[in-house]
Amino acid sequence: MRLTSATILSAALSVSATLAGGKPRVSIVFELDTIGPWFENLVVRPHGTILATRMDSPQIWHINPSRKTGAPLLTIPGALSATGITEITPDVYVFAAGNFSFEAGGFVPGSLAVWRVDMTVDHGGQEPVPELIASFPDAGFLNGIAAWDNERVLVGDITGNVVYLLDVETGDFDIALDIPEVTLVNGIRVHDNTVYLVSGASGSLYRIPVNEDAQLNGTPELIAADLALDDFDIADDGTIYAAAVWNNQVVKVTQDGIVTVLAGGPDSITLLSCTSARLGRTSNDKDTIYVSTMGNGAFPDPGEPTTEAKIVAVKLGGTFYGIFTTQLTAIYAMDELPASIKSQANEPGDSNATNLPESNVMGSTRNGNIEAESTARSDYDLNVPISSERGGLRSNLPGYGDAHFSLFLRKVFIKALGYTDESLSKPIIGIINTFSSFNPCHAQVPQLVEAAKRGILLAGGLPMEFPTISIHESFSSPTSMYLRNLMSMDTEEMVKAQPVDAVVMIGGCDKTVPAQLMGGISANKPFLPLITGPMMPGSVKGTRVGACTDCRNNWANFRAGVIDIEDIMEVNEELAPTAGTCGVMGTASTMACITAALGLIDLKAGATSPAVSSTRLRVAENTGKHAVGLLRDTEAFRPQKLLAYENFVNAIIVLQAAGGSTNAIVHLMAIINRHPGVRGRITLRTFDEIGRKTPLLIDLKPSGENYMTDFHNAGGMLALMHTLRPLLHLNARVYTGQTLGEMLDQTPFQSFDFSRRIVRPLDDPLYQCSSLAVLYGNLAPRGAVMKASASKDKRLLQHRGRACVFRNSRDLAARIDSDDLDVTADSVLVLQGIGPVGNPGMPEAGLIPIPRKLGRQGVTDMLRISDGRMSGTAGGTIVVHASPESADPESVLGIVQDGDFITCDVAGRLLHLEVDKVDIERRIESRKKDREPLPQSGRIRGETVARNKDRDPWQARKTMRGYRGLYERHVNQADEGCDFDFLTADGPVDA
Repeated sequence: MRLTSATILSAALSVSATLAGGKPRVSIVFELDTIGPWFENLVVRPHGTILATRMDSPQIWHINPSRKTGAPLLTIPGALSATGITEITPDVYVFAAGNFSFEAGGFVPGSLAVWRVDMTVDHGGQEPVPELIASFPDAGFLNGIAAWDNERVLVGDITGNVVYLLDVETGDFDIALDIPEVTLVNGIRVHDNTVYLVSGASGSLYRIPVNEDAQLNGTPELIAADLALDDFDIADDGTIYAAAVWNNQVVKVTQDGIVTVLAGGPDSITLLSCTSARLGRTSNDKDTIYVSTMGNGAFPDPGEPTTEAKIVAVKLGGTFYGIFTTQLTAIYAMDELPASIKSQANEPGDSNATNLPESNVMGSTRNGNIEAESTARSDYDLNVPISSERGGLRSNLPGYGDAHFSLFLRKVFIKALGYTDESLSKPIIGIINTFSSFNPCHAQVPQLVEAAKRGILLAGGLPMEFPTISIHESFSSPTSMYLRNLMSMDTEEMVKAQPVDAVVMIGGCDKTVPAQLMGGISANKPFLPLITGPMMPGSVKGTRVGACTDCRNNWANFRAGVIDIEDIMEVNEELAPTAGTCGVMGTASTMACITAALGLIDLKAGATSPAVSSTRLRVAENTGKHAVGLLRDTEAFRPQKLLAYENFVNAIIVLQAAGGSTNAIVHLMAIINRHPGVRGRITLRTFDEIGRKTPLLIDLKPSGENYMTDFHNAGGMLALMHTLRPLLHLNARVYTGQTLGEMLDQTPFQSFDFSRRIVRPLDDPLYQCSSLAVLYGNLAPRGAVMKASASKDKRLLQHRGRACVFRNSRDLAARIDSDDLDVTADSVLVLQGIGPVGNPGMPEAGLIPIPRKLGRQGVTDMLRISDGRMSGTAGGTIVVHASPESADPESVLGIVQDGDFITCDVAGRLLHLEVDKVDIERRIESRKKDREPLPQSGRIRGETVARNKDRDPWQARKTMRGYRGLYERHVNQADEGCDFDFLTADGPVDA
């Protein structure tokens, strides 16, 4: 909103180009029936309807563009006007209220406040009652508002000339920005952690560099001056779409300041005094800009005709400039692409449809040889620079100092494999092959490779297969987690080093998928995961069994004498009857579901179809096709661009709803901290906060009774995501280029009796909330994790008992089965020395065995605490990942002694050692003195450092050789993901 006169500047606008495909179509969506009322701002809801604020009254209106209807939704108490509005989480809105008077001709004293309304709640047909967040008694007039994250919003004071940062949960606020250049702060938007502001005085647009608290962190940049801009929106590619209020225009502004008039002009009645512009959000209106107007009834000119306030749809012609640009950049010397690649949306109901060219991305077959010959000849033209932007074989050339010679040598050697210039002119899609004879989870990888190649070739790409490390938990010493970071480095460096335009990453077993996601995000080339899939369940005496929950349950029964040697040998034959990952909701299955929730794989079958099924091969073929499809907009599909905060929140929601593995928290933190746009915005507390609001819905072992094949047959991730829809961020982008909401709209799911038994409805969950809880206290000041839903004795979720302490895994093995062990069923078993440094890789030893003498008495669960991990397939009342680990000289966990009382209160999120603070400090100091310092020579009494590590790994790591030394010196703690400190993100990576 501008309250000062302005010169009509439309003639001075630099029109950059004619709109592709013809003029936009401008139509009225809704129009008020009286002169004078005024629409000030609007927001588009996830399913496509509109909420619009009224400056002339304290109302928010609900408008349906398809039906062209509208009505008041709610009234704000104690105010005269509704002004700015923004969505902070899916379908939850924060809006500003103030006091503008037509009689007074401007702002008047009164309530200035920010409110919230939750549209995910069923209001029973009644008018929603807004919730007051905060009042701003010292402000001038609140107007522009934008979400900073899912807990904070930026609020502009148009007359106070400042921008506040408001915490919507606490109501606390403070001035974040006070930019002298931006007078009369008006429109506000946030894009890529940068704030964009419109000056209401001039209608100029500014880009404001800020820090994590939205405070100025550099010099404001003027993007475009004197445009009479009001409110605006920003597409994912950074393009700005704005309402030019006094020019009656909708304009497009690039990040370079190039301005294009899209619709309207000085004589436009439909767009007269347009106040706000927002992009459509569904597959039906993705090429539409919705615009609010005030008409001229508010400020009529004598002699001029008057018109009412409206909501207007500006439908762009041809290629859309906004949310998703569907045209491939001409990196492969193409003049024109087939029409089939220009459609981003799948056909309704076909989750396997692929938006790819009918022949190939290089053009038709008859033109392929001509283009290939032209490309090959240019490779030898010394007057034509070799550009890596052309992609394919010409990217990532060795640094010989002569790009032409580097390409010449590359072609010499690749032609030894029989490739022609035509095939080498195509985009190259890498396929990461993680087959290993030591990895039964990946036994089907060769078949998946061939199917993925088939899909790539069908779509016009050239598949190139290459190996990386393959990790299986049971065949990795000391533990697979120890090698995860190494595999991530292998993945990152091979993807960066080789001339691949996009990558299909085949993985499945516990640590492979996290390693690939970590490495893929760091490499920042477009990639798609291809999950190997779960194994089928076996059967023993008519009872279904499956790895690896039933491995542990049967082993516990064997230790307790419930079953004999013959029984355990029979079970051993059936627990893993086919290739594939564990058939329960263990770490591998959890990471597969998380990958789907991130928006990287197909919802219908990508996470859950069995490893040995034909469906899994079709998933592989379609993954290959989609990998080529990523090249239609390489920049948009780089993982650091595609994946945003909302994608990771969705992943955490799915983790909690699936009763997923505790390991997934460590992995997700490592993945998140590789992403420069998300690192620091999600912590362990985020997991716990989301868990408190998310019920456990999946009835799978170890939290339930069923297997992954049941989940797949019940609808898999598609069923779960539809069930969770009210909780999810539907605006998150997915691998097809759509939003999650659009993908769900196009892949409906109708539940049935069996599906509802496996995927419970929200109102009938398996566990009310917090399947995974994060505990804090003096034993874990940086957090510890418990899978509360997998507790076998829920009474232990609030428990106080005496500690029975084991110093390390060797001590545990030596004493756990002794009849002399001083332990009762009420004891708290504490295992020290199995943290990231104390026992490299945090072995899955957190499932401390029930002492045999108690097992024989029928004890099946006890409270157990450690700084290590536990298998995602395991169950019990087990606290893991205590941070900092016990090897840390300052760790309280490291000074726990036999007989100390420990309190665990899951509801209160407490993990506490009941020892006086002074005594704790005394024990820590005594422990430090007892540690023998490491001499410069690296030897102690003739022992090598490698042997001395068992005495004090914290000291020994300083001179440890090889990968183990690198690991122990640089691994961070569990609350940060156990990644290497030098691998976490500190800025975008150039691919």
